[in-house]
Amino acid sequence: MKPKIDKHATYFNMLEALEDKGCFICFLCRKVTVGYLDNFLYERVNDARTKEDLKASFGFCNAHSWQIVRMQDALSTAMAYKYVIKCLITDIAHWDSQISIKFLSQLCAKVFPEKITEDFLNKYRKCPACRQYLKYEQLYLESFWEYFTDTKFQDAYMNSFGLCFVHFLKAIKLCRNGRLLKRLVKAEREKFKNLSGELSEFIRKYDYRFKNEKYGSEADSWVRTVEKIVGKEYTVTE
Repeated sequence: MKPKIDKHATYFNMLEALEDKGCFICFLCRKVTVGYLDNFLYERVNDARTKEDLKASFGFCNAHSWQIVRMQDALSTAMAYKYVIKCLITDIAHWDSQISIKFLSQLCAKVFPEKITEDFLNKYRKCPACRQYLKYEQLYLESFWEYFTDTKFQDAYMNSFGLCFVHFLKAIKLCRNGRLLKRLVKAEREKFKNLSGELSEFIRKYDYRFKNEKYGSEADSWVRTVEKIVGKEYTVTE
């Protein structure tokens, strides 16, 4: 059964949108999405059903995660992604207990299914910029494992931001060395834990009781957490 729609309101909304330059469907969908995200930040961050959705999807996609950042609600964003990070830390701990090339390869196959509608995939690959991005992404991921045995490179990685969750999974998919794989999973789990701690401190200082405490490195933790989970803005995913 089709959902009941208020045709009267829909009719006038579409008429209004037709006055906008460009695709009126895009206009309406963008408007609805902005409203949804605004409602999410204002009212639904701690909603149980919302949390289940976030857990199932690892948070929002790249585009909508960065859209949330631009809405500048730091506290709600921090609270939402602290929950996502908590779930990821639990999952990664589970991987660590039964780590193997086969297990993690099967996991990646679920996250990055090989079979996508052919028509969509063919159209997607026509974008020259996306092709360039994916070409060099593959090069850097393969080089990462080649250089990960180098002490200087490994130290630099350990002291860095690390990989976003998207590239973490893609790196896992390419790994053929169980010892190095375990080292990477352990390192990324620690990076997620550190971010979680920074988010807790950021949320604590948001409380009026601690308003006189100055922010430290945790001040931008809510933005770095978004990047840690979905990658930099405009990250291309297959």
